[in-house]
Amino acid sequence: MKETLIFLALLLGSYKNGGAQNWPAVFLTDGDANEAILALQPLPDDGWASAGLFTGSSPFPGQPGSQGRADLFLARYNEAGQLLWSVQGGESENEEVSGLALHPSGDLVLSGAFWGSLTLGDTTLQAGSSLRALFIACFSPEGTLRRAYKIGGEGLKDLAGLHFLPDTSMVISGYFEASLELPDTILQSQAEPGSTSLFAARLSPNGQALWVQQAGTFGNIRIQSMAVAPDGQINVGGNFDNEIELAGTTLDAGFFNQDVFLAALSPEGNWLWARDLGGVIDDELTAMATDAEGNVYAAGNIVGVMTLADTLSIQSSNGNADIFLVKYLANGQPAWARALGGPDVQAGASLAVNDDNVVVLGGSFQGPINFDGISADAGTDGASWGLTSAFRASDGSTRWLVPIPADLLGLTQALSFRSNGQLLAGGTFGQTAMFDGLTFSSEGNTSAFTALLNPVLTPASARLHTPSRLKAFPNPTSGWVTLQGLTRQSPIRWFDKLGRPVQPPRAGLAFDLTGYPPGAYFVVAGQQRAQVLLLR
Repeated sequence: MKETLIFLALLLGSYKNGGAQNWPAVFLTDGDANEAILALQPLPDDGWASAGLFTGSSPFPGQPGSQGRADLFLARYNEAGQLLWSVQGGESENEEVSGLALHPSGDLVLSGAFWGSLTLGDTTLQAGSSLRALFIACFSPEGTLRRAYKIGGEGLKDLAGLHFLPDTSMVISGYFEASLELPDTILQSQAEPGSTSLFAARLSPNGQALWVQQAGTFGNIRIQSMAVAPDGQINVGGNFDNEIELAGTTLDAGFFNQDVFLAALSPEGNWLWARDLGGVIDDELTAMATDAEGNVYAAGNIVGVMTLADTLSIQSSNGNADIFLVKYLANGQPAWARALGGPDVQAGASLAVNDDNVVVLGGSFQGPINFDGISADAGTDGASWGLTSAFRASDGSTRWLVPIPADLLGLTQALSFRSNGQLLAGGTFGQTAMFDGLTFSSEGNTSAFTALLNPVLTPASARLHTPSRLKAFPNPTSGWVTLQGLTRQSPIRWFDKLGRPVQPPRAGLAFDLTGYPPGAYFVVAGQQRAQVLLLR
């Protein structure tokens, strides 16, 4: 019976479990190469939309394969998880997805980035002289492209996300280097050449800038995530180095360090507060969320010490990256902080909060982890398992922990609560992954998944592993990394978090990841494997 269920799951792209399990339904988005779900948007009818990237053949029926490298997709599903429609976009270079939001009218709005040009339906956007541009595209509830426009400018740039306010105005944020071309406003950097500055803007329904804020002087300050509270307070967070003045507060990362910051703006665009989550060594913010009372939650990766206040600090368990999870009140006062991990590498990637004040964290982990006596073990073979864990908003204590066992990699990259209260979890896995003991196999290097989580949970059981002595040092790294512990001569292969092969320059067993996007990378040598976390 189990083999039949697995076969049906792969044939139909979904599996529904009638038993009281952690994952009552799992839906695959799978082609013949690489797929990843990067954003989920619940819909009022209890359906949902997902957005992400794919290479190779399309994971959707009747759609063409990728045009070159990674193409983007947007898909809508009904309450039962049946595909209603899908759209794709891409050209010869990589596309990126940074956000997905529901317009008050019911339209779906997608944001991201592209190189050179981007074709969506009958519309083609051109990046211009900077080669890489940002985009915002609006689709009807039926999947028809209503409009799309680019955000250009010279130098580096990125969007951290987008959000619609009740008056249908849109808030966006991110960072840029030399200039940023909004629909009716051009921002010019006030920072030293080569530095990046943050920006936040509120745009009217016709695209006019109602207000714009920017900040940057020396070094880099980048908004990486945004969470808008029910009262309209705009909470942003990211990373910075050097020293900067923000909201009347001096943020100082010190020499050769990268710190995390959080800040808030009013709906009118006034800075309310800014906080430096000071660290020793390195830390990186990856996700934010807010609850019904406007409290702010942030997660990311920490190596070393992070100080929120004179009496509140956290520390990673060793020299490998742990996950940090923090709560701030709406007025910017820190409430609690957690450092979560084990002896190996952990990575936080997504956050969601429900009306019952349950904070859910998604990401990945290697080896054993233990959160307040609730444990899981990815073994010693170097595999990274997907992580989904819940915490009490009142004090940060752990409620439950549910891993996604995977052969090569598992990563929970998107979390969101449906209107019926059920949690949607989306991400990617390489080769195989297990949901409630059922094995799902990717047709290519990786497969994307969307899973419905049962609120009545128990920890999943571990499996047996073949030990791996392969280690990477230093890990995390900002550039070069050296492999240690190889027991035999085997071809060494590198993959990014989407399972795409990468070929960093090497000198013997040393590899140079300088210039690659930050995040998780996976190295495989025969049956041995390891995860490497690349910081900015």
